[in-house]
Amino acid sequence: EPFAQVAERLGLLPRPEGQGAYGRHPLAFLMEAADDISYQIVDFEDAFRLGLLSYDEVYAHSRAIADADGLPGRLAQLSSDKERVEYLRARAINTLVEQTARAFLAEEEAILTGRFDAELKERIPAAAALAEIKETSFKRIYNATGVLEIDAAGFGVLGGLLGFFYDPVRETAEAENEGQLHRTTPHSRTVSQLVPEQFLYDPATGRRITDPYQQLLHLTDFVSGMTDGYAVSLYKKLTGISLPHRG
Repeated sequence: EPFAQVAERLGLLPRPEGQGAYGRHPLAFLMEAADDISYQIVDFEDAFRLGLLSYDEVYAHSRAIADADGLPGRLAQLSSDKERVEYLRARAINTLVEQTARAFLAEEEAILTGRFDAELKERIPAAAALAEIKETSFKRIYNATGVLEIDAAGFGVLGGLLGFFYDPVRETAEAENEGQLHRTTPHSRTVSQLVPEQFLYDPATGRRITDPYQQLLHLTDFVSGMTDGYAVSLYKKLTGISLPHRG
C-alpha cells in the first residue's frame, strides 16, 4: 500500500500497536516545535499591533522566556514600544530555538528509536511560559471579535476561490485532452488561463490533469500559495466586488 511504501522509504519505525501505525519521523518533532514557536510568539506581536495586548503584557510574557542578561538596557535604547516588542519577539524566538535544539539532542536516542511520544516544547525550561502564552492567546487573541471576523472572511475567500476555479478547470481539462477545447464555454477557458500551468498539467505526460482528486489537490496548492492580500484582491475581482483598472 502507498503509505507503507512511504513509511519504509522514510525509515519510519512500526509502532507496537501495529495495524499500520508508525512512529513519527525525527524531523517532525523539530517541524512541530518550529511551527509552535514561530506562530505563538509572532501572534503575540501581532496582537500588540492590533491593540489586543498592551506592551506591559507582551513584555511580561516575553521576559519569562528571553534571557534576562542585558535585556532592560537593550530595551531602553529603543525609541518606541513597537521596536521593543519586535526585539522581544526576536529574543524570545532565539531562546526557544536554542532550548529546543538542546531538548532534541537530549532526547535523540529515544526519538530515533521511536520511544519518544511527547512534544519537544514540553521538555524545555520555558515550557511553562510558552504554555501561558498559548492560554492567553486563546483567551485574548483568537477569540477576539475582530479576529473571528477575519477568520470567517478567510473561509469565504479560500472556499470561494476554490469553487470559482474548479468547474472551469475540470471542464477545460477533459476537452483539451480530447482536442475539443473550442467546445468549452468562453468563461471556462478564461478562468482556466488564470491558473499557472504547473497546477494544470501532469509533468510526466504533459497532458492536462483530469482526475478530480488531483485537480483539487493542485488547485488547493495554487490557492494556498497566495498571499493574504493577493487572495482577497483576486476574490474581489473574480466576484465583481472590485474590477481591475485599465490604464
